[in-house]
Amino acid sequence: MESGGRYFPREKWFNRDNENLTAVSYEYIDDKISFTTVDQNGTVDHCGTVQQDQLILDIHSNINGYEESNREYVFYPFEDIPGWYN
Repeated sequence: MESGGRYFPREKWFNRDNENLTAVSYEYIDDKISFTTVDQNGTVDHCGTVQQDQLILDIHSNINGYEESNREYVFYPFEDIPGWYN
């Protein structure tokens, strides 16, 4: 990990402080990741790759059938986050 670490963006739904969302299962092998999230409405499957500075996911909602391919989430250095202090 580089100096200052990396930060995954705190999407409204995708953060550990979201009390209504839980990752029920996950697998991470080499650069491949897959996980299922669950909330009060049902489950959503995610799979993709972890790259040096981003996470790229394919998403399938088991709630409403929504699908999305190659959704990019960028990792940010901690020092680029407003309010972050060492």
